[in-house]
Amino acid sequence: MKKLRIDDEVIVLVGKDRKRVGAIQRFVGKDKVIVGGIQIAKRHQRQTREGEPYGILDKEMPIHISNVAIFNRDTNKADKVEFIVDENNVRKRVFKSTKEEIEVV
Repeated sequence: MKKLRIDDEVIVLVGKDRKRVGAIQRFVGKDKVIVGGIQIAKRHQRQTREGEPYGILDKEMPIHISNVAIFNRDTNKADKVEFIVDENNVRKRVFKSTKEEIEVV
């Protein structure tokens, strides 16, 4: 079971977008994520078909999973994820600092 999932709110820990918060849009391979509105780069795109965008476009680039952490809204800080098994033998993801269950936004 992964600690981070799609639509989790994460905070960037390093780089030019440090301390910015966004939601995970998708995973790229095993160890990279694309976060909405974070790590924007300019890319040149040639027109391939009629009606497709072309020119200099903004593109969201992947960030290594070690450079983001889940964002805890209660403390307004980065946090860690912990798994807890409840009385019904169901695994739940919780914040390590507050022991509150992580809800998907």
